[in-house]
Amino acid sequence: MDYSNAKKGIKTIYTSVVFAIIAALLGAGTSLLLEILSLISETMNEFASSFFGVISLLFCFIISLIMLSITSLLGCVGYYRASKDEDVFKKALICALAGGALTFIGTIFQVPNSTVYTILTASGTIVEMFVMVFAVTGLINICERFERQDLAAKGDKLLKILVFLYIISAINAIIIRLFNLVMHTKIFAIITGTLDLALSITQYILFLKYLNQTGAMLDGTETGETVI
Repeated sequence: MDYSNAKKGIKTIYTSVVFAIIAALLGAGTSLLLEILSLISETMNEFASSFFGVISLLFCFIISLIMLSITSLLGCVGYYRASKDEDVFKKALICALAGGALTFIGTIFQVPNSTVYTILTASGTIVEMFVMVFAVTGLINICERFERQDLAAKGDKLLKILVFLYIISAINAIIIRLFNLVMHTKIFAIITGTLDLALSITQYILFLKYLNQTGAMLDGTETGETVI
C-alpha cells in the first residue's frame, strides 16, 4: 500500500490549517481591535465607529468568513482523501462538517447576538477538538504501520496537549460570556480574548508540525529515504 491518498490528504489538511490560522487572526483579531480602540481613547473609538473604520472592520470580518469557508472545504477534502487509506479520518470528516457549520454560523451571530455566538463557537470548539483527536489518531496509526514508534509517541503526547488546550479554550469562552453578563469590563474581555486567540494559534501550530512530520515520513518512505 503506497498511502498516496493519505499523502495528498495530509497536504490538503495542512493547507486548511494555514487558512484556519489566517481566519482566527482576522476574526478574533478584529474583535480584539474593537475592544482596544474603544479602550485607548475617544479619538480612536471615533475612528472605529467612523465610516472608514466600519468598512475596514467589516472587510476583515468578511475575509474571515471566506477563510473559514475555505478552511472547512479544504479540511473536508483532506480528511476524505486520507480516509481512503485510514478509516479513522472518516470520523474526523464527520466532525469537521459539524464543527465548520457551528463555527461559521456562530461567526455570523458575533455582532447581532453575542450569547448565540458564544454558545455556537464554544460548541464548535469542542467538536473541533474531536476533529483533531481523530485526525491525530489517524496519523498515529499510519506512523505505527510504518514502524515509526518515535512519531507515534509524539502523536500520543500531542493528543493529550491538544485535548487540554481545547478544554481550556471552551471554558475560557464560557467564562468570557458569564463575566460580561455581570461586569462589562473591557480590559477583562481583551485579556481573555487574547488568551483564546493564543490558545487557538498554539493548537494549529502543534497540529501543523505533526502533519509536516508525518507527511515527511510518507515522502521519505516512498522514495526509499530515511526520515530523521
